[in-house]
Amino acid sequence: MDKNTVRALKEGLGFGLIAGIVYAIAMMIVAALVQMPAVMPIRLWASVVVGGDALAQTGGGVLVTGIVVHFVLAAIFGGVYGLFDGALSAELRSSYAWQSGLGLLFGVGLLFVWRSGP
Repeated sequence: MDKNTVRALKEGLGFGLIAGIVYAIAMMIVAALVQMPAVMPIRLWASVVVGGDALAQTGGGVLVTGIVVHFVLAAIFGGVYGLFDGALSAELRSSYAWQSGLGLLFGVGLLFVWRSGP
């Protein structure tokens, strides 16, 4: 990999984790607003690995599993974005408008893919 691609990958991983923090906080707030336990999003993320039983469990293990799953996925998705971004021209990589639009489309795309799953 060339220097720009490696840099874009590292930045994608880091910014993916930051986006994961923002998303986790937002989902916990939304869960609380709709009268669900604020930790329900964490249980949902744990259910990817543990299965449906994670939704009823309240122990610390399921919460740790959910947090780990969430941030691993956030880093992976950020890395994918970073690799895609690294392939763009220097002009597009440095354009705030382009990056904002591309990031928004990437995030919306992830939501549609995630929500349309089994």
